[in-house]
Amino acid sequence: MASSSYRVLPRVKAPLAGLTTLGVLIGAWMMAEGVRAQEQPPRPPAAGDARSVGAGGTIAPLPASRPVRIRIPAIQVEAPLMGLSLLPDGSLDVPPADVPQLAGWFQDGTSPGAVGTAVTAGHLDSATGPAVFYRLGAVRPGQTVEVDREDGRTAVFTVDNVELVPGDAFPDAKVYGQSDRPELRVITCGGTYTRATGGYQGNTVVYARLTDVREPTAASPSPAPSWSPTAVAPPSPAPSWSPTAVAPPSPAPSWSPTAVAPPSPAPSWSPTPLTPPSPPSPPSPVPSW
Repeated sequence: MASSSYRVLPRVKAPLAGLTTLGVLIGAWMMAEGVRAQEQPPRPPAAGDARSVGAGGTIAPLPASRPVRIRIPAIQVEAPLMGLSLLPDGSLDVPPADVPQLAGWFQDGTSPGAVGTAVTAGHLDSATGPAVFYRLGAVRPGQTVEVDREDGRTAVFTVDNVELVPGDAFPDAKVYGQSDRPELRVITCGGTYTRATGGYQGNTVVYARLTDVREPTAASPSPAPSWSPTAVAPPSPAPSWSPTAVAPPSPAPSWSPTAVAPPSPAPSWSPTPLTPPSPPSPPSPVPSW
């Protein structure tokens, strides 16, 4: 469904953040389709059974700064915030129906953490299932709502009251009325979903007050270290050469007769006297015949 089909009622006139007689339509947002599962969203106490608003103390307000994210730890909600304005007919615009996990804040009024009543709102469900504030009715007094701001601070609100208010008797002065301290409202659909009329018949409203501020914790970049001889060790000097540092090469061995044995002398030759042959024996005498 287009966002233009999400109507809010009843039409009320209430001062918002110093703006007087501002017409606002904010009751039950009309859903073309409710959650089709059998499980129903949790319901807070009815308006007559809820605790009074504003009994607790608060802290010093913050300067104005655009909110960027909302968290409700008790129901595991963490969602980005978009700015919402009034439509030409005086109704408060709503977050796009095709982004059910997106919440919004009334950007023409008080920013969360500043003096006054800041208003945030979001869908309960969609045609595809639960939306960002489906479990808002389970929030109880004493729990917290955290809003991250553009200035880096996180405004922490403590819940005073949660109630289900009927759409045909919406307490506009109580919900939107100006405050002299930082307060927050979180609003979504509530009550019975009537398929015949195509919407919820009431609203769940959380009332909270500023009780803490968390300053930015992001560490600033470390400065570049200044150079000094003690900070950066100078390079080691090149080693100087000396005979003791580098051993000279071993000298070549000197030759001496004792180092190399001379060759054995060739054997001297001397003739061996030859024995003269024996003289031949004289022939035997021829015998005489």
